Amino acid sequence: MISVKGIHKYFYRHKKNEIHVLNDMTIDFPDTGLVVLLGASGSGKTTLLNVIGGLDNIQQGTIEFDNESLKIMISKPGINSEMNLLDMFFKITIYFLNCLFLIILDSF
Repeated sequence: MISVKGIHKYFYRHKKNEIHVLNDMTIDFPDTGLVVLLGASGSGKTTLLNVIGGLDNIQQGTIEFDNESLKIMISKPGINSEMNLLDMFFKITIYFLNCLFLIILDSF
């Protein structure tokens, strides 16, 4: 399960054109099922996916995958961060493919 709790994401932080893109975002993605992110252009959908995928950082909050913080997964001692990010990417991809497979099975 992927869990996002109280995340805040800013662009141009501490500048006059600061944008608070994700404001106290909390969401739990279920183990099975389909999740759809809907919103107007510029509402933060892609930013949320980038944050969950480890492609972008957050200023506050936590993101957990199977009850393990992504910050901990990225910074495990003895393993370089690129390999940890790659491992995390494959785990999350397999998680979503598994959800999709279960949806297909449920439809029969």
